[in-house]
Amino acid sequence: MADLIWFHEDMLRATHPVFEHAGEDATAVFIWDDTYFDMAGYSLKRRVFLYETICHLPVDIYRGDTAKRIGQLAETALAQKIVTGSTPNPALQQIMQKLSATHELQQVDDEPFVTLEGPADLKRFFRYWNQARKTAFDINGAN
Repeated sequence: MADLIWFHEDMLRATHPVFEHAGEDATAVFIWDDTYFDMAGYSLKRRVFLYETICHLPVDIYRGDTAKRIGQLAETALAQKIVTGSTPNPALQQIMQKLSATHELQQVDDEPFVTLEGPADLKRFFRYWNQARKTAFDINGAN
């Protein structure tokens, strides 16, 4: 039984530490969930960006409801556990909570891009960026 890696939009790089935490025979999947994208208000440009990025990653792309498809894929592959990246995204956290009710789910933290003072404002990118830019390019304490 191999692990199933659920790759979501907050993990878009081939060097994400999730690959180190999952077993060698793990399969990585991304679920193209139009309902989720619509609910999140993703524009065509954002969807194209996601698709083009995912095409360069070692993941298989499936379409459908994220929680249902991940559950189905885990059952079909007899996955020992589902491994995914931690995220501040409340919608993805809700999906993780749903999956953890029926499957073993392991969340893997990534190295933070920025250190925020307080909770992240995820309503609009510009509002987030105003919080994040203070430390976004901080290398060894120097901007």
